[in-house]
Amino acid sequence: SNTMFYRRVKKLTKKAPVEYLKQIRINKAAQLLKKGNLNISEVAYTTGFSDQSYFGVCFKKEFGMTPTQFIKSLIKI
Repeated sequence: SNTMFYRRVKKLTKKAPVEYLKQIRINKAAQLLKKGNLNISEVAYTTGFSDQSYFGVCFKKEFGMTPTQFIKSLIKI
């Protein structure tokens, strides 16, 4: 059932299922940004975010920096 699924995912990951999936999508976005083949809006849409500003908010929450700052930090390395 939905309730059992929610409880099991929460127990295993310490996150709600929707938050866990969002984390996976943001990590995939970071991998795509590291490759450098796509711009930020293309990465956002590729990973399932229909709103680029929401993508930026979620990315910053996960990594502590915006996607633009993330790319600039990769260039400095």
